[in-house]
Amino acid sequence: MIDVLFQNDATVRTTRRNLLAALSKTDGVNPDGTLDKRLADEWNESQWELVSAMATVLKVPLTKEDFNAGYSPKALNEILMQQALMGEFNRTMIMFARKDLGLKWNPNALFKMPDGVGITGSYIEPPPVKVPTLPIVEPQS
Repeated sequence: MIDVLFQNDATVRTTRRNLLAALSKTDGVNPDGTLDKRLADEWNESQWELVSAMATVLKVPLTKEDFNAGYSPKALNEILMQQALMGEFNRTMIMFARKDLGLKWNPNALFKMPDGVGITGSYIEPPPVKVPTLPIVEPQS
C-alpha cells in the first residue's frame, strides 16, 4: 500500500525498505522469542522513521514523543481482550477436563508440541457413546 499511496515520495519508500530490512534481522532474537535491546531499538527507530516520513508528506504534526507514547485503537483493544478471555476459557476447560473429569490427553494428538509443553500423560480414549438410530422405513408403493 505504501508503494501505491506514496509512489511519488522516495523518502517514504526508502524508509519502508529500511524498516523491512531491519525487521528481517534475527541476530538479536533470543531463543525465547524476546528481542535484545539493540535490535528492539533498531526496529523501533526504523518504524519511527517511516511514520515520520509519512506524517511529513501528509502534513500531520507528529513528534517522536507522540509516537513513543503509542497508539492502540479501540478495535485492537477489543480483539486483545477477546483473545485473553478465550485463552482463559481454554485453560479453565483443560483444567476441568483434567481435574474434574480425570481425562488425560496426548499433546501430540492434534499437532507436534515441544517437549514439556501442553498436557502430559498417557492418552485415555473417551468412553464410547451409543448413538440412537432410527429404523429404516421402506417406501410403500
